[in-house]
Amino acid sequence: MSDVGGVGIYVRSSLLHCIVSSYKIDSSTECPVENLWIEVTKNSSKYTIGVIYRHPGHKISNFAEKLDNTLTQISNCKIPRFIAGDSNIDLKKSQYHQDTKEYLDTLIVNNLTPLVVMPTRITDRSATLIDHIYYSDCSKHDTNNIITGGNLWCDLTDHLPNFAFLSNNRRKKYDYTTSPLVRLHSPKEHRKICKISQQY
Repeated sequence: MSDVGGVGIYVRSSLLHCIVSSYKIDSSTECPVENLWIEVTKNSSKYTIGVIYRHPGHKISNFAEKLDNTLTQISNCKIPRFIAGDSNIDLKKSQYHQDTKEYLDTLIVNNLTPLVVMPTRITDRSATLIDHIYYSDCSKHDTNNIITGGNLWCDLTDHLPNFAFLSNNRRKKYDYTTSPLVRLHSPKEHRKICKISQQY
């Protein structure tokens, strides 16, 4: 473990919210991770929000497997979700680093869209995309949500603050329930197809 890290979520007092302990990713020596999961209700809409800090220097595949188990559990609830945090995984390497690619595949298979696509940690020697925000609207109802994300320029630290805004566009309608959000031919999906085909 490390002396650095920690996670937290600030919630406006006017919003109903509760901690969801069952989503918590267990931390271990092989995969030290800190995380917090809550459900927030605004008006009649409910959202799952997770924040994660993955300690650097450990196998990405161990973290991706644990995260996938939690995401599968969350997906069963069919409500929109945000996940944010410092994963210490540089998404810019996904085209040539296998573990990073498989981590990104895990997110996309679970219909999570990265909202931050520019480097988030900038030094004199490097620019990496290790701070992430993901969003998925897997609700069953019609959705007109518009989601915007990015970085704020700030020189207080070498990590740029990230943001995400969710707004409603009533003029544009698209029914996400009639088609999947994404189709990805990942190893996990191939195993599902093989398992189903063996039953027939």
